[in-house]
Amino acid sequence: MRQELLRRSRDNPRYTLSAFARDLRLSPSRVCEVLSGKQGLSRPTAEKVARQLGLSLNESELFCDLVESEHARSREKRELASARVKRRMLESQMQMIGLDVFEVIADWHHIAIMQLMQCEGFRGEPGWIAKALEIDKAQAASALARLERLELVKKDRHGQFKPFKEFVTTPDQTPSLALRHFHRQVLTKALRALDQQPVNERDISAIVVPFDARMTGELKTMIKEFRRKALRRASEGVRRDQLYCLSIQFFNLTPNKEKRP
Repeated sequence: MRQELLRRSRDNPRYTLSAFARDLRLSPSRVCEVLSGKQGLSRPTAEKVARQLGLSLNESELFCDLVESEHARSREKRELASARVKRRMLESQMQMIGLDVFEVIADWHHIAIMQLMQCEGFRGEPGWIAKALEIDKAQAASALARLERLELVKKDRHGQFKPFKEFVTTPDQTPSLALRHFHRQVLTKALRALDQQPVNERDISAIVVPFDARMTGELKTMIKEFRRKALRRASEGVRRDQLYCLSIQFFNLTPNKEKRP
């Protein structure tokens, strides 16, 4: 809950704890007590919060078990919930991530800075990075320092920044709140490109077709293969003078339509 409040406050400086409480359908005093650790949540209330946060079924169950393992009134319920959490962690090999790593996953400019380092003419100066990515200089400086602290980037013997580790796609176990935050930011950048970039510098298109939902897995595999093929081809380029983003959207336009058995 605290991480989600921080994220929303970053996206909208006017977003307050009262607004967060309203969105969770709880009283501000209740939310304040929970965030400060003075009170816990019951499982029914945790389920309500999970729905309001838009968590998936698995995320919701994990969240509720975590809450119950800490705040259930009976020792037996706390121990059972704790056992479920441990079993879920082992089964999915989920690793708890710190705030810094969450930031790297959630805020688009961290990944962009890592990839920008491979472009011609890169300068590891916050001012230069800020201008190139159209972000604040303070954002660029803090992101650069965070990436270096996490050993995702390093300085070579000439004092130039280089990616230390190849950035890979996040696993399925990564909290989707972070992923959704990242994709919202990318989609916002795409909308800006739609309005401001000439057609010869972008490709934003869409198709709408009737579809057999049983083929969803097959189409997702095809999209993944296309992304990999496109990235391999891009890496073969002689010059790397610009940083581009390839974003593909594939989703159900009729989620409320009755499905065939």
